[in-house]
Amino acid sequence: MNVRRWDTNNLARSRAKRAGSSAPTSRELRVYKKYLLRAIRGKRHPRVLVLGATPELRDLAIGKGCETLAVDMSEQVILAMESCMRYRDNPRNLIMKCDWIGMNTFLSEKYFDAVVADCSLNNVPIHLQSRVCSNVAKLLKPGGLFITRNIVDIPQLYPKDIAYFQRLYNARKISWLFFWLILGSYTSWREKVVHVARREVIIANLCKLCTVAIRNGDVQFRKEDLRKIENIQTHGKTITHFTFMRDEFEKLLAKYFRIVAREDVPHCEPFPIYALRKK
Repeated sequence: MNVRRWDTNNLARSRAKRAGSSAPTSRELRVYKKYLLRAIRGKRHPRVLVLGATPELRDLAIGKGCETLAVDMSEQVILAMESCMRYRDNPRNLIMKCDWIGMNTFLSEKYFDAVVADCSLNNVPIHLQSRVCSNVAKLLKPGGLFITRNIVDIPQLYPKDIAYFQRLYNARKISWLFFWLILGSYTSWREKVVHVARREVIIANLCKLCTVAIRNGDVQFRKEDLRKIENIQTHGKTITHFTFMRDEFEKLLAKYFRIVAREDVPHCEPFPIYALRKK
């Protein structure tokens, strides 16, 4: 995990513009809320760990009365994200600058009722994701839940046809964000964006292809969404996502957790939200 990807004021500010980012939607937040409430039911002093600085997840947990610790390796991103938070001044809003490999050195085992994450594992190189999952399992109380959205690769799911996704976007069946990401993974662009052997999605290549395609009129976004595309590409060009095939990812999860649920959004199946109970 490379802090230099995020740790500049410009990139931190870009990520904090939540309308033009990969922030969880209201629909997705309802899924997080459902399982978070299940995890903290009956707890007098619930504790939640957030992998990353996602303000929506921090606000959700704090709003439900949870002591909420956000762990991220970039202090600038944590602080920039706090500017978006409703509960930024709440005493339950706690932060720690650390990576997720080393966090167990400073945190007590069996301390948290829930761990929540929004595509956090996609920022972790493939060979380290098992260690992060192991760390999360150790930090959860018995029966605790790990609630995480993750990008998974399902190449057989869709036709490799830009026009197909353009129609879904035009009909408002998929969001601007999903349309943008899907162009790199499930169209003819895939060979230039996805390194299958290394399980890498090179977002910088997606940004370049999308910029040219928009300029040439090969793909069309609504005017209000073009501004969001411009913002997300400001920090997106620094990112490489690490993405398992869905079956591989679920096999990894099964080492440490029981899969309670996998919530798939229609037309957005590569972005499932998992509710995972510690074994």
